[in-house]
Amino acid sequence: MIDTTAPVVSGLDVDPTVSPVYGESITINATVTDLLAVDTVVVDIDGTTYAMTNVGGDLYQSSTIDTSTLGLGVHTYTVT
Repeated sequence: MIDTTAPVVSGLDVDPTVSPVYGESITINATVTDLLAVDTVVVDIDGTTYAMTNVGGDLYQSSTIDTSTLGLGVHTYTVT
């Protein structure tokens, strides 16, 4: 069976939930579901890709990300 439907990403959560102070670490969590199986989940922050790990069921978590590597300002992230 060929899976032609993209996985569904929901339940995005950034920890800490308030804007982190420059230099603090953040973790991004997401629920990712698919008809067959999820192979790889990544989070892209301003063009830099970080791997996410399955921590149980459909829940994926990024490694700890040091905000000082992102620079000051507002950032955009995408989970795929």
